[in-house]
Amino acid sequence: MLPRLYEAFLNKEVFTFEDVLELGYSRATARQKIYQLHKQRLIGQIRPGKYYVIPLGGKGEEFVPDRYKVGSVLVRPYFFSHHSALDLHGVAYYVASMVSISSPKQFRPLNLASNRFQGIVTKRLFGIQKVNRGIVEIFVSDPERTFLDGLRRLDLVGGLEQYWKSIEGFPYLKPKRILDYLKMFDEKSLNQRAGFALDYFKEAWDLPSEFLDELASLVSSNVYYLVPSAKGPSKFVKKWNLMVPPNLTS
Repeated sequence: MLPRLYEAFLNKEVFTFEDVLELGYSRATARQKIYQLHKQRLIGQIRPGKYYVIPLGGKGEEFVPDRYKVGSVLVRPYFFSHHSALDLHGVAYYVASMVSISSPKQFRPLNLASNRFQGIVTKRLFGIQKVNRGIVEIFVSDPERTFLDGLRRLDLVGGLEQYWKSIEGFPYLKPKRILDYLKMFDEKSLNQRAGFALDYFKEAWDLPSEFLDELASLVSSNVYYLVPSAKGPSKFVKKWNLMVPPNLTS
């Protein structure tokens, strides 16, 4: 017969000390039960007060828990962002060991198995949706927020080339939602970068010309680079007042 506490979280796979208390255990009993499960190699510790369940036959310390379930208990509020969001939406072009977690709160980076969990501090808690990871609900930036976050931090999506190949996988982006988010970000450079990218994919995403015209009206007199740290040759695109790599203008 399996321990009650073990059975309670077996399907969920991750839990916190507070979750254990909600089962009706006292704090002292909860600590004792957790200690026993850990000693039996039925659970592993993510951080103090945060644990993952090792399934029967999971070979104890060799077992690698689902990284997004692990990330979901590290900090609250939170949402998976950047490359991790691309991955969760099924469009990431490459595999990354970094798990990006955006939150208003800072947390120390965590290395667990082959994954590194990195926090990105943000106060902008919009464009977030729930998705199911097994029976666990996790939070991730929606496709439109993911698209814009990638443009803002290309270093967190593998650079321009990997990012470009990833977003090609989106079947569609919602124009009104993008406009709303651009207003919330209120960054002139992002307006121009997003305008160029959306113009580039306008046929693939069947974007209306009226939408692109509205984006073009947001273009400022300042010239920006699609890749802020670009060191190679760039070509000027007048419509978006933007310097872009030549291979994207042919």
